[in-house]
Amino acid sequence: MPGRAPIDEHRAMVAVSRLLLSGSIPHIQVPWPRVGRDAARTLLQSGGDDLGGALLDGRVLPQAGVEHGSELPVADAAALAAHLFRPFRRRTTDYREATR
Repeated sequence: MPGRAPIDEHRAMVAVSRLLLSGSIPHIQVPWPRVGRDAARTLLQSGGDDLGGALLDGRVLPQAGVEHGSELPVADAAALAAHLFRPFRRRTTDYREATR
């Protein structure tokens, strides 16, 4: 029997977090720079609702270390949300609507 795929543990963590933390923590963030776009899509389907890790322009700061150079332009993030039939909105760190 083959072992589990690395995404399985992430998917389980997101799904269980959504179930157990519902009502206490309203948003489950998916760290797309760390897991990649394909895994991020899977994690959003597993209960995540926030593509965390980007600035307003979609780039990750150089100070982010290994994740430096990752980019998810706003148009790509919006397309990812639309593909999953999810609303897309830019927000501040405290989940208010971003003005820019």
